Amino acid sequence: MKKIVYLTMLMLFINSNLFAGNIREIYYDDGISDLWVSPYSYNKGSEIAVRFSANPYPVKIERVSVYIPNSGNPTSYFMIKVYTINNDYSPGIQLDAWNIWAHATRGGEWVNIDVSQYELIVNKDFYVGVYWNTPPGPNGNNAQKIGLDKTYPVENRAYWKWGSSDNWHKCNSNQSCYGDPLIRIAVSPLSGGMPAEVDSNLFIHIPSAIYHNTDLWADFEYVGTDQNGYHLWRLKAYGPNF
Repeated sequence: MKKIVYLTMLMLFINSNLFAGNIREIYYDDGISDLWVSPYSYNKGSEIAVRFSANPYPVKIERVSVYIPNSGNPTSYFMIKVYTINNDYSPGIQLDAWNIWAHATRGGEWVNIDVSQYELIVNKDFYVGVYWNTPPGPNGNNAQKIGLDKTYPVENRAYWKWGSSDNWHKCNSNQSCYGDPLIRIAVSPLSGGMPAEVDSNLFIHIPSAIYHNTDLWADFEYVGTDQNGYHLWRLKAYGPNF
């Protein structure tokens, strides 16, 4: 027996006319790196994340862009992560189930990461984080640094983690991460869709027009509940005759 489950935060809509309108870029920096940010830590997994508001929702995240300055080791690999938002506005549950890796080819450039294949669809504010895979060290020079806009006015939407086992902290005005990190996103608005049916083994069955009327199966992973008690799922894989 199947039941209808309405997915919150991450919803999958499969339709040949899925998107309407143009891709739009969302950012809070002025495009100039006044300084840079790095965790100055021997701990792997430090992270900085920016809260994005993409109203009207829902939207699909198409691209993430990060500005990597010349300082440090700009060609080190980093990871992109996407999070829900908690009631206290801190990053919540990680939505993407993939290792989305990227790196700059040199310093002083924007790194544009195409994330359209991951079907990251959100219906409220969310966070996009950059995860330092290489411990930056005491001077921050062992890994890449991220551009930071400190010119007034400052949106101050950033949260910070010192190592993968740390909790999230707000970047306050007395901290080096205070400002607007040069992290940008591009999103596409959704024009509509249909709820998915979930059977007992947590596979999703969605009638699809994309595969020439072939049924599309998707494998979702349950990740828990948010602070409002909504159940959260994230997409692992999908395709015809999955």
